[in-house]
Amino acid sequence: MSEWRLTTFAVPAEGGKFTRTYLWYRPNEQPRLELGLIYLWNPDVWRFVGNYMVATESDALPSVTAGFAFQDTFSERIAPYVTFAKHFYLDEVTFEPYVGLVDRADESHVHGISGLRISHGDVFVGLQHTGHELNAYLGAGFGDFVGSIWVGERQKYGVTFGYRF
Repeated sequence: MSEWRLTTFAVPAEGGKFTRTYLWYRPNEQPRLELGLIYLWNPDVWRFVGNYMVATESDALPSVTAGFAFQDTFSERIAPYVTFAKHFYLDEVTFEPYVGLVDRADESHVHGISGLRISHGDVFVGLQHTGHELNAYLGAGFGDFVGSIWVGERQKYGVTFGYRF
């Protein structure tokens, strides 16, 4: 069955400036493909995003995913990226590190990106480096619902609510 995800991320202290809603679709016929639509609440703009898992993870090798997003919330510049991810297990805890590269059109160099998500059951915690700043998050899933709290390097707090259908 195809999968849809609807997620909203908001930074309350910014008065909606960074609020965005994502609608992701993963077709059953192409489970390696993800297509998305992002609505940026302020400045009232829609953006397309997507990625494709070029190689699936094996016992010895990480998965490889290539995709495109937008350089930042307010830009129309596309930022292509590639990531390498691997899962590791310790009893009931899952460690999901990734590393990658992103090319931002208005900068003269490619940035390294990375992250680590640690999960136990429906609870997860993680770190994400965007190439510019470090973010930390804590969240939990409740059936098809998910929620998390984020804090950025610049001490901006955010909340995320999502639903999978």
